[in-house]
Amino acid sequence: ATYEGEPCQQIVFRLPASSPEAEEELRRLKTQDPLTGLSNRTHFIESIDEAVARAIGGTTDQALLLLEPDNYRHVLDTVGITGADDVLRQLAGTIKQRLRATDSAGRIGDHAFGILLSNSPQAEVQKVAESLRTSIEAAIIEAGGKSTSLTISIGGSLLGEKNAKSQVLLSQADDALRAASGQGGNRIDIHDPAAADKAEAAREQQWLDLIDAALANDGFVLYYQPIVSLRGEEGEFFEVLLRMRGPTEEVLPAHFMPIAERNDRLLAIDRWVIEHAVTALGKRTGHSATTTLFIKLSTLTLHDETLADWVDAKLSAAGVKAPQVVFEVPEAKVMTCLKPAREFVERWRKGGGGFELEQFGSGLNSFQTLKHIDADYLKIDRALTNDLAHHSENEQKVRELCSQAHAAGKRTMVEWIEEASSMPMLFSAGVNFAQGNFLASPSSEMRYVT
Repeated sequence: ATYEGEPCQQIVFRLPASSPEAEEELRRLKTQDPLTGLSNRTHFIESIDEAVARAIGGTTDQALLLLEPDNYRHVLDTVGITGADDVLRQLAGTIKQRLRATDSAGRIGDHAFGILLSNSPQAEVQKVAESLRTSIEAAIIEAGGKSTSLTISIGGSLLGEKNAKSQVLLSQADDALRAASGQGGNRIDIHDPAAADKAEAAREQQWLDLIDAALANDGFVLYYQPIVSLRGEEGEFFEVLLRMRGPTEEVLPAHFMPIAERNDRLLAIDRWVIEHAVTALGKRTGHSATTTLFIKLSTLTLHDETLADWVDAKLSAAGVKAPQVVFEVPEAKVMTCLKPAREFVERWRKGGGGFELEQFGSGLNSFQTLKHIDADYLKIDRALTNDLAHHSENEQKVRELCSQAHAAGKRTMVEWIEEASSMPMLFSAGVNFAQGNFLASPSSEMRYVT
């Protein structure tokens, strides 16, 4: 070969012909969870989308099941981190054994699994779920060189035209899973959207009527739980807790706040709490010790650009200073609305107010959040602080979090202290504040403990 009259060598590159085996291996790597052999999350979500499309087209008798092992943290304490993979593989193996050729399963979370059933009326869905539950309950799990047993909770939703949206279907199945787990675990809860629609709508409307009446007629009640300084910090500190007056007794937020969120009432409730808490603070102006209140906010309120100015006006009217109010939002929820959260926190702290990240330490890199949200307080996730006397790994994690927090100039807090055994460890770890019924129960009046 020549080029412009000069001799040269010609080199030709050709892509090798693809083989069926290589294509199949590539497909497997893209769609399969390497640990369990089930579909990975992405592929399983695509399967849900396909099932939803079939439901829109009129296909019936489909269902989604979600399952998780009960008390998974206890299981890990038994088999150790190295045995966790063995547990998950054996769970996946049981799932595979119980499914039919027309069904599919995937690993959708660290220890969460999903199952799509087709050609399955409600009775068949219940039968499959019960078969899974009893099989796993009866099995002996060999993991990490140890033997253990476990149970699972299963939540699911039938799929029809009424709920033919992937996110709706997943949400309904997840709610059912939480209901099964919340009732003690080792249970099955299957949501039937067609049968439940009217009853659920009526029930929700009853709750919504109670919420609206409470907003209109001061039907909410504020409780104040003392927060105790372990470092001798001056002043009195309380967390503000909300209750609603019901027909027969006061109702906890877990019962009405999800309904308020679905029906756009959170902003009004947050403002009701702030206004009444600030008014109560104003009545303590002559109190010998400075009082600081910690008030929860919803993420919807963080999007309200008028909030900071509105709070300033309420503080001024009540004669309360901004440093006496600390707003708190869970770390995970802040990350879902980072830009408005950062703008609010910067504006609020510029005026002297405080901010706290709740459930801190639950993320993969919680301190990364502080690069965006300059919080004053970090309330450590309760999953790390429950029963510390019997969980040395959690104790070490709490110590590390406190050390990093103090190096960053942040104060730390631990809640849900229910027994005396945790107190020496919390003090030695450097925790700044502690809160819980062991120290003081919530009261409708600000009664501080020393």
